[in-house]
Amino acid sequence: PLRALVAANTRRGLAVSRAVNLGVGTFDPVDGARDAKRCSQVQLLAFLVVVDELGSFFFPSPLSAYMSGILLNVPPPSSLEKVTGSKIDCVFQDPVFTQPDRDFLVGLGHRVVEDPVACAMVDAETLLFGVHLYRPVYAAALEKSLPAIFVGTGWDVWDELSRTDCLEKMEVMEKTYKKCAFPQDSHGSAFSSTSIYWKPVPEVENKAAETGDSLVVDGEVSRKLESKSIS
Repeated sequence: PLRALVAANTRRGLAVSRAVNLGVGTFDPVDGARDAKRCSQVQLLAFLVVVDELGSFFFPSPLSAYMSGILLNVPPPSSLEKVTGSKIDCVFQDPVFTQPDRDFLVGLGHRVVEDPVACAMVDAETLLFGVHLYRPVYAAALEKSLPAIFVGTGWDVWDELSRTDCLEKMEVMEKTYKKCAFPQDSHGSAFSSTSIYWKPVPEVENKAAETGDSLVVDGEVSRKLESKSIS
């Protein structure tokens, strides 16, 4: 499951203070495309699970209830900061967002910015989450700084010709970051060809951080969230 993957691979001492989500799509497409709608919803849920595991907030009710909140257009459960975590600033950007999309995300306590503002917000303490984006978007997001964690199309997916076109920063991550395949959605292709990269933490910083509290979510909350886990 996604939660277990993040918990197992995120080393203590890796600072994440902001999460930037690019291109998640509209949650209620005008043409009513069911697959596109579900893909956006599943990607949003995955993003929130990753942020939660990194220490921002947890959902006091099961994740399945949260999904119902999206599908049935009812208010989502309120979020609470973890005892040992700090608030992670979540920023969303997608040119296709409608006003209801913006209102929904703001209602969850997040920020929505216009293109290309979020790309310029990526720094060394950022979780950059962008699934199935175009190369120029990845290039713009990685131009200023390499993120702490990156979720998106892996370097290996691009063919030899396109790899050299504005993706030099991604190549650096491929060579220096820890990389895993992103867990797949068993009912669709929301995360096909998607990888997750972790910036290496200097050994000294990692050992120092090991004296702190665990990042693993409380067992009960974890069980609730995983009642609708993304495998």
